[in-house]
Amino acid sequence: MTEVPENKKVNQQDKRFCFVFLISCLGSFGVIFLVNYIANPYGDYATKYFRPLVQTARNDKVYLLSQLTEVPEGVVIGSSRVMRMEPAYLKSVFGYDFFNFGVNSAMPEDHLAILRYYEKCCGKPPEMVILGIDIYSFTDALPMDSRLANCPELIGNLPELQENSLQQWKARFSRNRKLFKENFKYYMLKDSVRSLKMEMWDGGKNESANGFLSNGMMVERLTKKENADGAFDLTKGIEIQKTDYVRRYAGFDSLSKRRCQYFETFLKHCNENEIKLVVFLTPLHPELVSDLAEKTTFTQRKKEVIAYLDTQCLKNQARFYDFSKIESFQGQADDFHDGVHATVVNNRRIINCMIPRISDNKQNAF
Repeated sequence: MTEVPENKKVNQQDKRFCFVFLISCLGSFGVIFLVNYIANPYGDYATKYFRPLVQTARNDKVYLLSQLTEVPEGVVIGSSRVMRMEPAYLKSVFGYDFFNFGVNSAMPEDHLAILRYYEKCCGKPPEMVILGIDIYSFTDALPMDSRLANCPELIGNLPELQENSLQQWKARFSRNRKLFKENFKYYMLKDSVRSLKMEMWDGGKNESANGFLSNGMMVERLTKKENADGAFDLTKGIEIQKTDYVRRYAGFDSLSKRRCQYFETFLKHCNENEIKLVVFLTPLHPELVSDLAEKTTFTQRKKEVIAYLDTQCLKNQARFYDFSKIESFQGQADDFHDGVHATVVNNRRIINCMIPRISDNKQNAF
């Protein structure tokens, strides 16, 4: 019997080890992907077995609006920055019942989808729309939010996505590539485990500090005592968002033609249907503004966005207000929850500054 040389034995062992190691790695990655996909802690996927850790405001607001017995005459549209605009206070100012349809990280495609859903759900256009715009929402560097893609009631109102299959393919590829990369990061696996634990052992209690009233407005669950005890830390909130917003402005080199088209379609629809439209730039905390001005293209893009909004709103008979600086609405820096979310008090100041200019024919009156 011929004996196998020692070096061949070593080679076979090495090959066997490499094969087992490779299969183990692929298996581990597969398990991680499956856990993150099923737990879906950030609402990125269509799976809905567990409650995400983040807000799924699009789905929540769709449900809340559909459950109202009386049709609201006005609607607030925008990102999470407008979620604390009080429908009751808006009614005292403008005389209409409002529904707050602010959703997380809203972009122009969200604005248009929400307006169309409102009309389909309520059976008619709103009498008045208040639209809060975030400057970075006109970037092409960020893909469509996956939470919009996973909300059929809203995404179904964007036939423009079907008209340009190449654009849709690019957007989907960009979004899926980002999700794939995020899927294997430690923090996502950690939050998936938190989501599973919350559902299976903590009775499904959501860890979020926020919720929504039936009129769509956000309410904080932190009490004044908890704030006084240090549960609320404005400085910490600003620091966290400095990193996040530097990322959001990365690659923002010009205004997105695609997102400008969504916005112009929104304006044209409001004009043609005689909807009273108020557009405003949402404010940032001064400390975050300084950081973005130093590290990103924020200052240049802000000038371009203001000029663009001013021109388009004037063209379509909509009111436009630049409230990006707190001085423009007599706001207070302490009345922020973090770097981008103004308190109810600051939001009231914003609304108050709209009042004397609504009947004025002059744009950018501040």
